[in-house]
Amino acid sequence: MPTLYTLSFVFFVILTGLAVVASGISIVVQARLPKGIVANWNVFIVVGSYVALALISAIIWISRRRQSAKRLRAIPKAYIPIKDGDVPKDVVRLVATEYDRAACIAYVSLPKGAKHPGWGAPGTEFEGMSFRREIPATFRTIATAAQKLLPSLPAPSPFVRPAAYLLPLSRLVKMVNESAWDDVERYSELVELCRYGGPPSAEMYREARDCVTRIESVFDTIQLALNKGGQSAMSLLTSSEHWTQDAPDDESYSNSTVSDKRIM
Repeated sequence: MPTLYTLSFVFFVILTGLAVVASGISIVVQARLPKGIVANWNVFIVVGSYVALALISAIIWISRRRQSAKRLRAIPKAYIPIKDGDVPKDVVRLVATEYDRAACIAYVSLPKGAKHPGWGAPGTEFEGMSFRREIPATFRTIATAAQKLLPSLPAPSPFVRPAAYLLPLSRLVKMVNESAWDDVERYSELVELCRYGGPPSAEMYREARDCVTRIESVFDTIQLALNKGGQSAMSLLTSSEHWTQDAPDDESYSNSTVSDKRIM
């Protein structure tokens, strides 16, 4: 159907052009029938009329083209005429089909299952994250919290084990929660594996982050207790150390009791 429409339009345009040319030739022939200046004047009038008609037609065509281009430029760029009524239904179906095809191609071409050892996988919450850098970086947070409790702690070395660095606070940590020191040991193990082992994984990073959260919670509890009691961590450690040294050894005490009973 579109081909028939185009062919018929071209045919009638050519037919109209031939009719205009034929009519112009016949009028010129008739205008030259008289002799002398009258014939030339008649030809001039006929040719001038056709030239004027051609100029006026060209001016109208150019003005309409400019108006159409101006209206097209005024259409917002984000507007796409794909709805019924904007364009023919065949165009709507074609645009919808091509859009679905492009969407399928874009989805199929997306990388799936891409992994790089030691880095977060694309499309996850850890995308673009280097676990070998991020896991040891969490130690700075713990070290800062530990220095608030015990200001005499030096700045941590880049290669120190977290458990060795936090050892002066081990007694306070165990006083708050006996199992909290297990988190310190596990966190220290994860940091050492990250430093000197194979590429760390997302599971290691999650576990290290959970350990850091629990350790910081214990530190906050210690800090709250110290602020409430008006003591410092150093004084509390010193008093607990003296108490440990002064307390009788249970085993020696029981042995002496048994020996006394035997003597009696």
